[in-house]
Amino acid sequence: MRLKKIIAEVIEIDVICSRMGFSYEEILSSNRKREFVNLRIAIAVRFRSRGISLSKIGVLLNRNHATIIYYLKTYEGMEKAGEIPNHLKQIADGTKLQANLQQTQGEVSKNR
Repeated sequence: MRLKKIIAEVIEIDVICSRMGFSYEEILSSNRKREFVNLRIAIAVRFRSRGISLSKIGVLLNRNHATIIYYLKTYEGMEKAGEIPNHLKQIADGTKLQANLQQTQGEVSKNR
């Protein structure tokens, strides 16, 4: 059961990345371009809002748990200042890609 949840989370990140025009590998890389960092921040906020641990989010994004804490604080500051781009807010809130994600996860389940 635990492995299925991890696979589902990896698939979710992959779907988000591909819809944003990036690969999962690019998000895992050490690249610090703003668009990669912002996407990592939105994904971290999305998973944390579901109660996923900082360590697990860190593993999923190839980052240390302290970096995830920094991401969450950064998002909070951006939110207070009203500086969050709409597409990132939708990812963080879970309102974007939900139908596509459910469809993709259903296809993966059928192929097993």
